[in-house]
Amino acid sequence: MPIRRGRLAIEVADERIHLRAMLLDRFVADPVFATALRALFETRVPPLEELPRWRELAWRVSLDDAGRGQGPEDEPDPDVAAYVAAVRALAKRWGLDRLIGKRKELGATLIHDWCRTRRRIGPEVSVGWLVHGLTEAHYVAEIGEVVARSETDLGDLRVVDQLVRPVVRIVVIDEWDPTREPRATARKRLRALADTKIRDELDRLTADAEAKGYRFLDRAPALNRDLDRLFQLMIKGATVADLIAESPGDPFKVEAAVRRSIQRIARRTGVSVRGWELPRG
Repeated sequence: MPIRRGRLAIEVADERIHLRAMLLDRFVADPVFATALRALFETRVPPLEELPRWRELAWRVSLDDAGRGQGPEDEPDPDVAAYVAAVRALAKRWGLDRLIGKRKELGATLIHDWCRTRRRIGPEVSVGWLVHGLTEAHYVAEIGEVVARSETDLGDLRVVDQLVRPVVRIVVIDEWDPTREPRATARKRLRALADTKIRDELDRLTADAEAKGYRFLDRAPALNRDLDRLFQLMIKGATVADLIAESPGDPFKVEAAVRRSIQRIARRTGVSVRGWELPRG
């Protein structure tokens, strides 16, 4: 049985960004979240003289107060402290502090980047701009084989440039004796042989793509269902038990299926499941 895959190949890093964008779309569409985000900006941003990047700003207000000095010179500006606390509180209230990433406090960073952009551009920056903060630079592996290679000698350094292309090679060699086989029959037989060759080549490139970190993103209805479940859990409006109770079917099978789906979508999206009473692994 062929493996079920989505239509297009996408790198694991890009898949995570894509799924996070789909997840954040649910936050953006929630009027309560949108109101809270705008309120944070209107009340906490105007008093600030500057709005540098989150890492620089948050360093002034450590998550661990015990790690800071006790002298007056170590105290952060009250407006800065109030803003940082408000951003962290909003991220925690909506579960955005669960986003796992290379950047520390990714959820708070997304909110802060939105505030910086809105301050720089103006009120025309919609809540939907929040999704733009997900973009990250990463290496993209090329699918296929080396079809051309060139070398440049720079003295102490030799630069090798390789052109990789996903080449498909279809070669069908067979026989047709028109005295023994009707043309229509031969055509069907040769088409079947060609189809087999084509499938083998596509399978070969599929395996190469997957070996290089690509996935074929599943766009089945279950994906939206699982993202909806993740969203409900993140905003603390539901528990795993609630989601199980809402799903029809045999209670034992439903419970296992729901827990698996949450575990799977959280892993693919990069969301921490701490406190959700899910099995490890």
